[in-house]
Amino acid sequence: MKKQRYNTNPKAALCVFAGITCGAALVLSPLQIHAAESTALSVTSTAEQQNDVIASGEKNYISWTLTADGTLTVTGYGQGTMNDYDQNETYAPWNDYGPQVNKIIIGQGVTSVGKYAFYSCKNATEIEIGNSVKKIARYAFGSTFTSVTIPASVTSIDKYAFRFAAVLQGYCVDPQNQYYSNDEKGVLFDKNKTQLQHAPLNLNGKYVVPDTVTTLVDYCFDGCDKLTELEVGNSVTAIQTSAFGTCTHMKTLTIGNGVQDVGNLFSNCNLPELETLNLGSGFTKIEYLYELPSVMNINISENNTVYTSVDGILYSKDKTILEKFPCGRTGTFQIPEGVTSVKGFTNCKIGKIVIPEGVTMVGNFSGCKNLTELQIPDSVTDAEIFSVANCTNLEKIQISNGIKELDQFSFSGCSKLKEVILPERLETIEQYAFKDCVSLTEITFPEKLRILRGNVFSGCTTLSKVTFTGSAPYIDESAFENVSAVCYYPKNNLSWTEDKMTNYRGNLTWLSYEVNEFEGEKHTYTVPDTNATLAYQIDENTSTAIITKCNIDATGMLTIPDAIDGYRVVEIGAEAFKECVGLEDVTIPQTVTKIGEKAFIGCKKLAHITIPEGITEIKAYTFSGCGLTSLEFPESLVEIGDYAFQNLKMQELTIPEHIKVFGKGIFANSALRDVVLPDNLSNIPDNTFENNHYLHNVKLPQSLVTIGNEAFAHCYELYSMELPEGLISIGNRAFAACGARVTYGLDYSGANHFTSVILPSTLKYIGEQAFYMCQSLKSIIIPDKVEKISKYAFNGCYYMTTVVLPAGVTSIDESAFVQCGDRVSGVTITFRWNAPQINNKAFSSVKATAYYPSNNPDWTSSMLQQYGAKKLEWIAQEMEKPEGAGGGSGGNPGGDEGNDSGETGGSSKPINVNVNNGTSQAGESGASLTPPEKGWTTGSNTFSVSSGSPCMVAVSKDGGQSYERLPATANEDGSYSFTAEDMTQDSMLAIVLLGDINGDGKVTAADATKGSAAVLNKVELEPLQKLTADTNNDGKLTTADITRLRAAVLGNTSLQWQ
Repeated sequence: MKKQRYNTNPKAALCVFAGITCGAALVLSPLQIHAAESTALSVTSTAEQQNDVIASGEKNYISWTLTADGTLTVTGYGQGTMNDYDQNETYAPWNDYGPQVNKIIIGQGVTSVGKYAFYSCKNATEIEIGNSVKKIARYAFGSTFTSVTIPASVTSIDKYAFRFAAVLQGYCVDPQNQYYSNDEKGVLFDKNKTQLQHAPLNLNGKYVVPDTVTTLVDYCFDGCDKLTELEVGNSVTAIQTSAFGTCTHMKTLTIGNGVQDVGNLFSNCNLPELETLNLGSGFTKIEYLYELPSVMNINISENNTVYTSVDGILYSKDKTILEKFPCGRTGTFQIPEGVTSVKGFTNCKIGKIVIPEGVTMVGNFSGCKNLTELQIPDSVTDAEIFSVANCTNLEKIQISNGIKELDQFSFSGCSKLKEVILPERLETIEQYAFKDCVSLTEITFPEKLRILRGNVFSGCTTLSKVTFTGSAPYIDESAFENVSAVCYYPKNNLSWTEDKMTNYRGNLTWLSYEVNEFEGEKHTYTVPDTNATLAYQIDENTSTAIITKCNIDATGMLTIPDAIDGYRVVEIGAEAFKECVGLEDVTIPQTVTKIGEKAFIGCKKLAHITIPEGITEIKAYTFSGCGLTSLEFPESLVEIGDYAFQNLKMQELTIPEHIKVFGKGIFANSALRDVVLPDNLSNIPDNTFENNHYLHNVKLPQSLVTIGNEAFAHCYELYSMELPEGLISIGNRAFAACGARVTYGLDYSGANHFTSVILPSTLKYIGEQAFYMCQSLKSIIIPDKVEKISKYAFNGCYYMTTVVLPAGVTSIDESAFVQCGDRVSGVTITFRWNAPQINNKAFSSVKATAYYPSNNPDWTSSMLQQYGAKKLEWIAQEMEKPEGAGGGSGGNPGGDEGNDSGETGGSSKPINVNVNNGTSQAGESGASLTPPEKGWTTGSNTFSVSSGSPCMVAVSKDGGQSYERLPATANEDGSYSFTAEDMTQDSMLAIVLLGDINGDGKVTAADATKGSAAVLNKVELEPLQKLTADTNNDGKLTTADITRLRAAVLGNTSLQWQ
């Protein structure tokens, strides 16, 4: 292949705009031609360059030089196509020099400018583009040049090519260009000026679109922050998506008579200061104006046949429909007489809206954050997508008796809503209707209610009283999810059967009207100085009492007496204090030895409970739904039942070792952050910590064998974990949605810490959806004993970059890795040996490079399919055959050890040892070396090393060509001893920070990146680098070492002296 290098030869100026003269397209002539077959990048330092060149290189048809005056010159040879780059991993070759560049010359031979090619050259004030360039990709430039000349050769410019050229005042197009042109303001058009392609970001003041233009292409004014007024004339008939993008200082926008449909014109636009919107006569459909937060006036041509405007408010032509109220107006607004339909108040700043009788239809009031009260008159019989969602100051609302249905999310996010008067004719409430109405404490349903959909009261944390006035409606199983409330129903209505009075995924107490709480009770006792009355049963033979009930409206602190009327209190009966929502602190006397199931369920204000010694079992749901902020387990306790302590509000918990039996879901739905499990625990039961959204750290015992289904599901803020050796099984959905940064990152700021999980070599089973939607998880190495990858096991791990499959895997089920790596450039998948049975949807939507063993004949060409992936590139690679595996010969991971030819026997002689206290790459380990007591001699030498960080110590007997790692023995003073045998005069000693692969004296992400590249055979490490990269000291460099190294960099594990 031949390449050419060129000199510059600028021509005369082409055009002038805004007082700036633009130079001609750069024309370059050949300087020399020479053969070059290699495309490897070659960069040389300043000290080695002659003249003023400080850096240069060539790669993939592109050559470049950077001179001392800051001029970056790029030329092409052969095809001359420049690669597309990014800002994550694949940088332009000159990226590191970007800040030094003040002038960019794209010379002859370059045919395309790649994505992000000059993004790092943010200080460049000049640019010259050669006449060979045909294509300019998006985000190509991030510079501060004020003008750019487009040569005649260019045929394609991406709409975002100059998106980061923040001070660009204009484009200047060579008149010979057959595809593009510009006007006197430097705006870019197609050749005939019928399509406005892009305005320069520094376009300021007022701009009038030329009357030749018929189309504004998408994003054409995006980023024009200095543009204050824009006039689009009558010739324009089409305005594409987000044409006005982010014009943060635009005050006035006028759109002429040619456009008919606003459509998505303002969708995803950011026009925070737009005050006046003038629309032409052609509009027949206007939507999405709620995305204009400051608009004060919406004016429309009087010749428009569909709409009219009065005082800047948009109505239908006959003024019976209020179409859109300007979002920026505040105060009070009275709907005019004659209006029968009210629609457009979404996201308005209005404080009060008066809707008169006569209005028959109302629409959307969502996002009106200043609205405090709203009354819908009884004349309204139609609510077209009625909603007051996210009206965060709305406290009271009365809805027309004519409305029969409340749509989904109707009241969601109304955080101050305290009173809702529902219409008498209401029949249906759709899902999430009252989501996150956190101030709503009670609600009464009308008699005609027939349907309550799912999650209607999701997030209604203070809802405590619900009253049904009619027959039992259909209630979805999740209608009251996570709600703790008392539900009242009409006592004599026979439709309220026992099967209707369930929890609906909440903690509900069902009471009929006018029930006497203590009816039929023989014995009651009012606790002095409280409003609590207790019912109890007595045993005359033993002179003991059992507390069976407490009045539901008891409040404050309560000390249960140890005796009542001479009867010793020995037991709290089942459901005795159920839903006593006002109790805050309860002390149970030492005489009590038994607490019944659900005894305190739903006491949601109960912050503290004193459990006496002598209690051996806490039964199922005993304290479920109590907001306990502190908890002490008595030493006598050995068993805890299902969901006994769910909904804890405390953040730290240590579970003592004397508790032996655990039910499921014990601490589910709690606010825990740090948990210490007992050292003798072998099983974490199902649902144990499910929905502990803020859980960070869990200290796992070394005795752990199984992790149950959904044990940590939806612990969004969980940190990376190293699971202990001995663990055999991980249940279904065990870690589902841990680190779900994409889905829950806005609500849980820490939903991005679950980046790695180190699985033990003992693991045999990973359940379905075990790591489902673990969106932050970056890598996973699955141990060799795991034979099956279950359905959806790693579905939705969007940031996954590395997957290593076990040597013994036999099957990979449906959607096991669907959407893995969806938010990164791709995934590397390594099949360590076996050729498993793979479901045809196992890798759905995945883009990956898959490595498989070339030396295992079980891998046939028929297996190298896509399995639902976007792109699965298969690469054969020789791999080490695991012990006992079938299917071919193994690779040669190490070679023969050879015989020791050193001296044996005889007396030792003094020697000089070359000690490298760093690495072969330079840098310092910071370690302190104590030589042998008698100095260095031939033969055996014992010495010690101390350091604040774990080090790797190795000896070389061949002048540094190879190294042998020495085992460490811990000393009482914190140092470590090492013994090197058979040392000679040529021996070399190296002390290196463990994991410091690049030799800079610290362990960082750069080391992990280099180590990962070595595992994938992309780079070759020196012998000493290989040893320090072997973090688990098993004699080989694998992804397990790199995973451990990444975890150490993140602070989730610690490397150890070895």
